[in-house]
Amino acid sequence: MTNDPVADLLTRIRNANMRNAAKLTVPASRFSKAILEAMVRTRYIDRIASGEENGRPVIEITLRYVNGTNAIQAIKQLSHRGLRRYSDYRSLRAPRRGGGIMLLSTPLGVLSNAEARKRGVGGELLCEIHS
Repeated sequence: MTNDPVADLLTRIRNANMRNAAKLTVPASRFSKAILEAMVRTRYIDRIASGEENGRPVIEITLRYVNGTNAIQAIKQLSHRGLRRYSDYRSLRAPRRGGGIMLLSTPLGVLSNAEARKRGVGGELLCEIHS
């Protein structure tokens, strides 16, 4: 695992997508679980479950496929350790003319750009997911 757990999580999902894998496991953390729960709410992954692998807690992810095609076509990290990106709710936009979402870390938890606009809260831009 790298020093950046968000980058590690997104890379594992991206790699599983390229392999057309149905499931994958990632190291468990509260923040990773919050990101994955937001992806379940926005229907980019089917489900998550807690588990254990070699005595360490993991999260088992079941990826979503629509008509045999990955629900996630591209996933890109927006905020990095050396360059944090923030946005208020008024300037949040839908990536690719509505063909995807952004996930934000807000005081109310990890939210999609639509959820953040609806609740009137901004935060750190984590990633863009394109469908």
